[in-house]
Amino acid sequence: MIRTHKWSNKWGIPGGKIKFGESSLAALRREILEETALKITGIRFVLIQDCIHSKEFYKDAHFVLLNYTARAATRNPRVVLNEEGREFKWLPLPAARKLPLNRPTQVLIDAVLKLQKDRK
Repeated sequence: MIRTHKWSNKWGIPGGKIKFGESSLAALRREILEETALKITGIRFVLIQDCIHSKEFYKDAHFVLLNYTARAATRNPRVVLNEEGREFKWLPLPAARKLPLNRPTQVLIDAVLKLQKDRK
């Protein structure tokens, strides 16, 4: 989890815009690397969200959020935040859900927890 000024200092996940000609998975890998210095593996698509005129985001925007889960590619990953991140925490999802989260991250975590419950 990352706390960022771009989302009213709430907690969320790293991410960003897809560059012209870039695949969504390549953008995901690039954004995670840029914002955390982490390489990821085990990428799984979860859901798509519309985020329109969010009061939490630092500027008025309309995002189409492609939400994935992934794992760090190395066993003992070292997070190095870029200028967007204020702090980070490694947490299990139920504990992460208790943080002051931005709304899109709340929706994502709830969806992942439901998927995990449905698989049991």
